[in-house]
Amino acid sequence: MVRTTVEMLFGREDIYRIIVDSAEEGIWIADKDGVITYVNNKLVELLGLDKEELIGKKMFDFTDDKNRAIMQKSLEESLRGKRDNYLYSIRNKRGEFIPMLVATTPMQNEKGVYIGTVEFMSDMSAQKKLEDELLRERSDLAKTVEARTNELQSEKNEAELYLDLMGHDISNMHHIAMGQLEIAQETMAETGRLEGDEKELIDTPLRILERSARLIDNVIKLQKLRKGEFEEETIDLCNMLSGIVKEYEPEVPVSSIGFVGKGPSCVRANELLYDVFRNLVGNAIKHSYRPGIDIDIRLETVSEDGKKYYKVMVEDNGPGIPDDMKDKVFNRLQRGDTTARGLGLGLYLVKSFVDSFHGKVRVEDRVTGDYTKGSRFVVLLPAIEGRDVC
Repeated sequence: MVRTTVEMLFGREDIYRIIVDSAEEGIWIADKDGVITYVNNKLVELLGLDKEELIGKKMFDFTDDKNRAIMQKSLEESLRGKRDNYLYSIRNKRGEFIPMLVATTPMQNEKGVYIGTVEFMSDMSAQKKLEDELLRERSDLAKTVEARTNELQSEKNEAELYLDLMGHDISNMHHIAMGQLEIAQETMAETGRLEGDEKELIDTPLRILERSARLIDNVIKLQKLRKGEFEEETIDLCNMLSGIVKEYEPEVPVSSIGFVGKGPSCVRANELLYDVFRNLVGNAIKHSYRPGIDIDIRLETVSEDGKKYYKVMVEDNGPGIPDDMKDKVFNRLQRGDTTARGLGLGLYLVKSFVDSFHGKVRVEDRVTGDYTKGSRFVVLLPAIEGRDVC
């Protein structure tokens, strides 16, 4: 009987070995216990290990617990005579994990008894790298979209704020001023002059227009802040607060306004910092306009989260702020109903400005647990480290 060339070639063990060792896939053979009995040249190349470092070891010795569980499953499936594909990683000589696409084929002896498995491995490093890059790009894109969405929402909120100011606050003020001036005009037409209390018909519109002008000025400052048009400088808080107290002392309609603090107390900020404390002091005066009320300003040094801050407290013993309003007072769009008077923009500006200085602001009860005893506004500003003078 004449044997064909194919039969002759594949009847020789050395030909099989040549074919296996020439394969572009890594191959190892393991017995029924997972002990490696053969590896081809490609797998040796992939792992950077000698054949002697592989043969006789268990497959599990070259991976971690997560991938070991996948290997164990593949062996169990082989034991049942099932061929399958798996993804798991094998550690190379440098300790790096190489992702492999593995095809398993169970081996049986002539009696059909399971004796081990052959595993063909394709290096998936390039695909894994591409997948990781795509995931990173997708993540970066998602972050960009989220950031832009937040930016657009912020712009929308700010546009709504300006619309609210124009449509509500300024409009109301102008209507009041116009009403007063119309009455004054009628009075002048009838009598030719304004006398006594009638002069309020002129004084009131003037005060209202001044408030309107301040509100517009604050909006302009807020816009400039958003655009980064204010340059930072080193400011001594102690000097600034002393100056604000002197500014208000002649016109304060309360029992006293006092300041306790030591300088220099240097921070990095800009001219808007003056507006922060002028707003808080003016707010305390405005909301505490009745006899016997005191305003105290204190400056001290504190540490939070391992950082040094200057802590400024502006206290009054006025009507106070209920607990459910303490967070909302800084949000123009959640003003709510309070006994406090004002335009509702001042504290929003305070928080916006303090945030831009990397600081913090909050409101507390002057007497803990009893808001009716007055408020304490607390501002924390990062201290300039390593400087004794401004």
